[in-house]
Amino acid sequence: MKKTFNKAIFSILAFVMILTAASSAALSASTVSSTPSDWARDSISKANSLALIPTYLNYSYQRNITRSEFCALAVTLYEKSKGVITQRAPAFTDSGNINVLKMAGLGIVEGVGNNKFDPNGELTREQAAVILARLANALGNRLPEAAPIFTDNSSISNWAMADVGKVQKSEIMSGVGGNRFDPKGKYTREQSIATILRIWEITNPETSNGFVFPYKFSTQDLYDNTVTEASLGEKELFFVHYWATWCGPCVNEMPELGKIAEKYGDRVGFIALLDDYSTAKATAIRITESSGVAFTMVDARHKDFQTLLGMVQSGYVPTTILINSDGKMVGDQIIGSYGSGYGKFIENALEG
Repeated sequence: MKKTFNKAIFSILAFVMILTAASSAALSASTVSSTPSDWARDSISKANSLALIPTYLNYSYQRNITRSEFCALAVTLYEKSKGVITQRAPAFTDSGNINVLKMAGLGIVEGVGNNKFDPNGELTREQAAVILARLANALGNRLPEAAPIFTDNSSISNWAMADVGKVQKSEIMSGVGGNRFDPKGKYTREQSIATILRIWEITNPETSNGFVFPYKFSTQDLYDNTVTEASLGEKELFFVHYWATWCGPCVNEMPELGKIAEKYGDRVGFIALLDDYSTAKATAIRITESSGVAFTMVDARHKDFQTLLGMVQSGYVPTTILINSDGKMVGDQIIGSYGSGYGKFIENALEG
């Protein structure tokens, strides 16, 4: 009888522990918001307008960033500034990730020992400081030498001390409150995006000859982030694409659109009006993420887009137009998929 009683108690305790763990996991997941913190909102909006954020990192902004994810941000920044990185390090035993190998090939990141990179390890603040300082240097902007002046300097690793001083002096990274740096603390996605943007601004002082999207709007994108006309940045022209997830030609040309946006993103803003936004957001996310498309995707039926929708709604999807600073169409309306022809379409408009 005693054995049976003990066994029952053990089973109950185990069940309670499982429920507690599940509740904790659910609570933890719920604290990772799909929207940026207030302090990061403007930085993320601007980084989005510059196409500095890989699509798969453009949500869950308070989540701790991994070492390989930070490499993806760094590669995006570097290649927009300097062109495609052709130099790559040999694969690590635990990672052949292309972004990791590109950053390692430039000497911006290193492994953790025994030819391992620990790609899924969460980045610490002192590791971020070192990578950011090296990234700035690789982009031709050597940061000024300075000793860090944090109250927890003694907790900073020797190998990171000089670079922590550099990023503090350059106002790329600051403390966490109480004049502490918290070197072993984890670095989040939104913190990473904000500091990557600061490196961009140091490397590329603003000399825009563009204009803000000529139609005002305020809505949510596929990830429920608030986007406005300012989110698209200042560009010379804007590419407006009307599509639907149920449209086979639309889906098939998505990879080509991803390449077009990457090539012309510095001069052209890209926004996509999704016809079935209200019923197919999850499908649209899957399609765009697998295709590498970094457009701002919004609901074609939203009240702020009715004028635009009238311009592109030819009765067919996809339909595409380019608009200028007056909100007028440049060139002809493109009805149907156009593939690589979009590039020539954009070039003709920019030259004209």
